[in-house]
Amino acid sequence: MPLNERVGIAGVIREFLVVHKELAELVDRYRSDDLSFDLVESLVGDGPSSALYRLKEKCHSIFRADAGGAPVEFRTEALFDLAIGSLFHEAMILRENLYQQERYGSRVDALKTDANPLAPELSREFERILSSSASRLEESVLELEALLALTSSQLIRLLIEDADNDLLARCLYEEREAVEMVFSREVQTLFVEIHGSEETGFMKAATSYIDSGFYEEALQILGQLRNAPAVKGASAFAQAMKAFLARDYACCVENLATWLTCEGIGGDRGRVALALAAAKHVEKSREVEISPEIRLQIAALNDLGEKAD
Repeated sequence: MPLNERVGIAGVIREFLVVHKELAELVDRYRSDDLSFDLVESLVGDGPSSALYRLKEKCHSIFRADAGGAPVEFRTEALFDLAIGSLFHEAMILRENLYQQERYGSRVDALKTDANPLAPELSREFERILSSSASRLEESVLELEALLALTSSQLIRLLIEDADNDLLARCLYEEREAVEMVFSREVQTLFVEIHGSEETGFMKAATSYIDSGFYEEALQILGQLRNAPAVKGASAFAQAMKAFLARDYACCVENLATWLTCEGIGGDRGRVALALAAAKHVEKSREVEISPEIRLQIAALNDLGEKAD
């Protein structure tokens, strides 16, 4: 999956969490008879200031281009896009019906008190329209509730299909408070559903941090995991790069040496390139004395770089 698409899906998740919270609040306010058009207008709009509008547009731009795989109407992302589109249009219907109730209701009530209305037939028609919009308003709220639940379930399916996207695991980790509110379960449970184990989910989140250069954040996650070879290797690499940025070159090379001994690193060309660049910089640096042992470790990194090429 191209980088821009992986990033785009993460953006969709973040917007969905905002939308879910806002629409759930809207429904609760309606049930409490505390819903105003001003509130709905700020949440549900047809411009970029509306989170629901932004979500709809992002879904359309990412999911509507057929990638040449299964027919577009059968893809999980296409169904998710359709659900978000339906959510948007249902919310706009709710907005319009609430507008009629709030802006015209009092004026129609005033007409009813007039003992000699100028156009009684028109007054009766206004009453019928308001009664109908009140019924549609209730229907829209019920439909929004149903669509929110179905769209949340469809998002889980989308996450399972894109489980290889490390950035999505990181997104769920970063937004875990909102995630747990929307899906009614802890992020650890979601990681089990999506990745088969919570350790795998956390490891993917840490990997995304490392690939983005956020080594401290990666180490915070890795420190909570069991000391398996992959965790040990990722921790050593993150420590090495963190030390390199702090100009603690001895610590950097020491951790790179640990990373070298861990399994599964030979195929990660990006990390090999970074490690090799750091080692070469250390070798040329005069800020730290290079011991024979460290020189051997640097030579090993050079060998690793050659094998990666």
